[in-house]
Amino acid sequence: MDTLLNLNGARAQKARFYAKVRPKKVSLPLALAGTVFFLAGLALLILHNSLGFLLFAPAIFVLMIKIWEAGDLKNLDEKTDDRSIGGLLDSGILANLRSENPSAYDVWAAAQNTPARWFFQNRYMVPPSAFEELLSREPGSAGTVWEQSAQLRKAYGSAGYSAPVVIIALLRTIPEIENILRNLKIELKDLESGILWLQDVIEKHKLAKKKKYFGGWARDWAYGYTPILRYLGQNVSEAIQYSGFFSDIVMHDQVVDQMIASISNGTRSITLVGDIGVGKTTCVYAFADRILEGGSLPQNIRHNQVVALDAPTLIAHAKGPGELERLVLQILEEARRARNIILFFDDAQVFFGQGTASVDLSNILIPVLESGSVRLIFALTPKEWQGIGSNSASLASKFQPIQVRPATEEETMAVLRDKIMSIEYQKKVLYNYQALKEAYKLGGRYVDNQSMPGAALAILKAAAIAAKDGYVTAETVQSSVESSVGVKLQHASEEESGTLLHLEDELHKYVINQKQAVSVI
Repeated sequence: MDTLLNLNGARAQKARFYAKVRPKKVSLPLALAGTVFFLAGLALLILHNSLGFLLFAPAIFVLMIKIWEAGDLKNLDEKTDDRSIGGLLDSGILANLRSENPSAYDVWAAAQNTPARWFFQNRYMVPPSAFEELLSREPGSAGTVWEQSAQLRKAYGSAGYSAPVVIIALLRTIPEIENILRNLKIELKDLESGILWLQDVIEKHKLAKKKKYFGGWARDWAYGYTPILRYLGQNVSEAIQYSGFFSDIVMHDQVVDQMIASISNGTRSITLVGDIGVGKTTCVYAFADRILEGGSLPQNIRHNQVVALDAPTLIAHAKGPGELERLVLQILEEARRARNIILFFDDAQVFFGQGTASVDLSNILIPVLESGSVRLIFALTPKEWQGIGSNSASLASKFQPIQVRPATEEETMAVLRDKIMSIEYQKKVLYNYQALKEAYKLGGRYVDNQSMPGAALAILKAAAIAAKDGYVTAETVQSSVESSVGVKLQHASEEESGTLLHLEDELHKYVINQKQAVSVI
């Protein structure tokens, strides 16, 4: 590969041109001018004035630029070339470089206005001074940056030397970087995980703008007349279709594979067994998404739809004695007639007489389980699953249990990075990476009614209320947990530290003639 930059190459010239026409202050007036020329030319032609043809020329020129911009120019970063640095480098950085033998600082100067720079500054609190003061300004020192970029590209599967890859490569070249990051309470590997984080954010923005095609209206016609089910249930499949995509982490793939294998092999009832917070409901959404994707699924599971039933909602609509049983029977009958409905009972223990405010509907569900007329998914904790087995071994034998384990730290961090985007949109806040790490640490310590990742997610949601200026940091998370559990977590202030250092002298003022006892305390 040619390690020298060619700023006169076709890709570099395209990058510079795109950088000029891409900003809204240029792009919008350009589009407006083209429209005006076109309309003016059209008006003149209607009036039989041949000058209209002349006005069409600039309109066509603008149209060609916009077509080029929307196609080739916009997709420059997807068209990389391994034969040169210029063929791999992020187009935004390439457009701003002025030397073919740049220094590491020159690369930073070209990259500092990219979204990646602001991402790492806001999400990880990386100070600009680390780049401004510590990067080499020696011509040619960018060679080390390209070497680090090549390693990161290979490690994280980047198409080229993307902006986040280059930002981390720049940090890797700073000898004092570990000390800087230690003060930020992060490590270099944490920053490197930001490459995948930013890639995921960009991908989700693309998916949100361009929704997936799941087969159109024809696939929904088979979803028969089910008025009560539509009113009281939540159609998971329709919710995914409406949003256009559903994202999940790898840890649930194995569970979803088991669910598909079980149902496609004739199993009619599945029970997801796992502690609160492990993501049983998320598994069901991932399962519904896999069905929508289609692919190589068995024929007997294709075009099925998953509908979730919420116990509190059903109970709230049961106005009198026997009303809940009647509602459940009607729902089961509608699902049986539709033939492509898979019912998901969340908090299923409520329907089997387990726990508070529960109703035992075993006498209704057992015939359905025995006949296999409706495919069912239940979600239970290990304790609730054990309780059903103890009370009725015959009932438990009709379920196919699938274990959903708690998430590891790496898996939890992946979930948090994914989930906070919706929380940020709803709460109008911004979380940094340190807040996510602190939520994982404190969630495992102080949230005893949920497992990971739910415990950490619960802490992050609560911390949004305590955010100052809309920014959630590790200190914000600590403050939020302090107020909820009454335990001191943050570092003592200077005044508090002074009090603690002189605590023995203070105690002597109140406890007279007990020198040894106070010293022991």
